[in-house]
Parts: sequence; C-alpha cells; structure tokens
Amino acid sequence: MYLTTPWIALASALLLACAAPAASTPLHEVPTDGGRADDLAWIRALVKGLGDGTLTRARAVSALGDDGGADPTHEGGRIVRPRNRTIASALVYPLPHIATPVAIELDFARGAEPSLDAIARSVGELRPLPRAPDDFSSGERLARYVDRDDTKITVRVIAELDRESKRVAKLFVDASRRE
Repeated sequence: MYLTTPWIALASALLLACAAPAASTPLHEVPTDGGRADDLAWIRALVKGLGDGTLTRARAVSALGDDGGADPTHEGGRIVRPRNRTIASALVYPLPHIATPVAIELDFARGAEPSLDAIARSVGELRPLPRAPDDFSSGERLARYVDRDDTKITVRVIAELDRESKRVAKLFVDASRRE
C-alpha cells in the first residue's frame, strides 16, 4: 500500500519502510504478534524512515501501537501502548536540546529481548559507549551512528544490554539533521 499524505499515514498505524521524502511512502507495520525476538526488519525500517526524514513522532506512535497519552517525563512526548508483545513499553518524544525532533525508546519484555547480533543484523555493527561515572544500575550500552549524506541526517541507535542475560533490554533510536 502506498500512502501519499501524512494524514493517511497517521490513520494507517503502519511504519515507514524507506522512500525518499518527496515520493509516496510505503509503510510496514510493526508485527503485532511479537514474532521471533530476533526478527527485527521493522527496526531497520524505523532507522531508514528516520534517516529519510519522513518519520514523524505521530507516525512513530501510530506504527508502534496506540497512543497512551502524554509522557510526563518528556515535554511533547507520547506514551505508546505497544501492539507487539515483545515490547513491554515505548515512548516517543523530541529532544530539543540536541535538535532531535523524533526519539524512540523501547523496553523489550522480559524473556523476549532480542540478541545483540539480531540488532546488529538490522542496523549494522554497534560499538561500546562509555558508562556515565555515576551509573551503576544500567547495563552495557552500545551504539551505531548511521550517517545519511543524501538527507544530511544522522540516526543514532543505542542498545542497552540486560546485565544478566546480555540480551538487548532497551533500544533508543533518534535522528538529527547535520548542518
């Protein structure tokens, strides 16, 4: 299905799967049944949509699930009630202090966390990030920066590993335009 207006896209509850911003945009829905924890083609589509500059906060919310209302922790953010049972919770919000209009935070359900290898197959190799000096509760974090020369957008993907299982417990994805 090809959608040509943002209003139709909002109503479709489907996720961007990569077209140029000026062209019509094919969308793909995040699987609702959960599927396999390591089947993450939808994350690749999410990264590509952010890199194209065509994935808005409203479209991200719609693709991931149902709007659960305002997020009290992020101004302009929305809580998402995920349709995919492998996702325990999701937030979509802006990060205005770093000129990032769309940031997505996913917490995977316990026992349904994808492997780091599966994330890497979807977005490319991730590299370790240094831990904040006062952070003793978070798991190891790894990142991938995807620079798009055609759109001048950098997509940042950060995976936080569960301290025990070493699988991906949280995924943060955002994009900002380079000047």
